[in-house]
Amino acid sequence: MKLRALAGFILLISPWPLFAQNARSNSSTTSPQNQLQQLTTQLQQSPGDQALREKIINLARTMVPPPTLPEETERRMARGVVALKEAKSVSDYKDAVAEFEKATLAAPWYADAYYNLGLARAKSEDYAGAAASLKLYLLAAPGAKDAAEAKALTYEMEYKQEKADKRQSEEQDAATNAANAAARQASVYQGLDGGVWVLKQTFLNDVSIHTTAERIHARSSLEIHGHEIESYYADDYNARRSDWHATFASRQFQRPSQDSRQSARVFTISGDGQSITEEYTQDGTKCRYVFERAN
Repeated sequence: MKLRALAGFILLISPWPLFAQNARSNSSTTSPQNQLQQLTTQLQQSPGDQALREKIINLARTMVPPPTLPEETERRMARGVVALKEAKSVSDYKDAVAEFEKATLAAPWYADAYYNLGLARAKSEDYAGAAASLKLYLLAAPGAKDAAEAKALTYEMEYKQEKADKRQSEEQDAATNAANAAARQASVYQGLDGGVWVLKQTFLNDVSIHTTAERIHARSSLEIHGHEIESYYADDYNARRSDWHATFASRQFQRPSQDSRQSARVFTISGDGQSITEEYTQDGTKCRYVFERAN
């Protein structure tokens, strides 16, 4: 569809102020001209009132002769046409939108202003706004030669808006999922930093073979600092030495086995953080160590 240039409406503009001629011929406060002026003033105070715009358009269509266009409409249409022609970015197209919006406020019944506003909004990627403007154009000029084309463009804008809404919804869902994942990740480490867990029980095939009374349990411990977990043991001289360390990202993680006879070692941190269980299988025997928090 082609942009409605200024030349398309110059001849329609009255050299007199808006409503001046009609006011001289009809002084009644309830005349269509006065009603139109009052409604236009109301709309200028509440530009988002779509129902009021439609009321103005329907009233203007019944007026014979049709209402004249104010000079402000001429000015805003000319500025909008230039802005739209020279636009190179979404921001530029929004400048054109602003001009045509002011044109529709000065003459809310003027079909071509809505037509150009629809084109500018489409270029600025405001598809819902473009569809709304084109619908007002069709309401103001139902018998226009390009009515079918304008209606098709309206449907195109509605489709693009649905696609944009779907994309935005998907992006919001992705952001929400990412935030939830981050929260879950944070909960993994919550309350664990700086904790020390001491070996309390050892099981082979679910049978306890060591208890807290045995010296070996005082020798093995686990410590967590941030995302790192480190294992310590005490030698025969009670010197504390590091055995291994690993980075973990969930409350259940694995350490690869260094012995071909052993499976990977699986560590599980309890939900309350009070115990850590280490499990693996060696030569068909299920081994399990239970560490309990000491601080």
